[in-house]
Amino acid sequence: MLNDIKIHGYLGRDPELKEYKNAKGETGHLVNFSVGVSRDMGEETDWFDVTFFGKRAEVIEKFFGKGSQIIVSGRMQSDTVEADGKKRKYWKLIGNSFDFCDSKDSARGSNNEAAQGGDSWERLDEDNPF
Repeated sequence: MLNDIKIHGYLGRDPELKEYKNAKGETGHLVNFSVGVSRDMGEETDWFDVTFFGKRAEVIEKFFGKGSQIIVSGRMQSDTVEADGKKRKYWKLIGNSFDFCDSKDSARGSNNEAAQGGDSWERLDEDNPF
């Protein structure tokens, strides 16, 4: 795969879970959040907008919150939006896998089975609708 990226950083905001309908009219979930990645010995931070779909989105919303550490793998995708008559292009990371980095005690939620080292989110076999 030529368009492949992996980042390791901290969530800048709580994940926001949303429902969507795909082209076939099927309902699914997606989650949006941002990840800050330090560079140059922590003097600067790059911010990535991240989106996950399906079961992975639900797991992230349940176990991660602002300040949680995460490793995300996926692909970069550009979108164009128009505001005030001007077109603006922006990039986001479409995630296909993630890893927990925080201890189980700092994981979000009371049921943190996945945060205890389980890798069930890696085995989720759900197609990305986009």
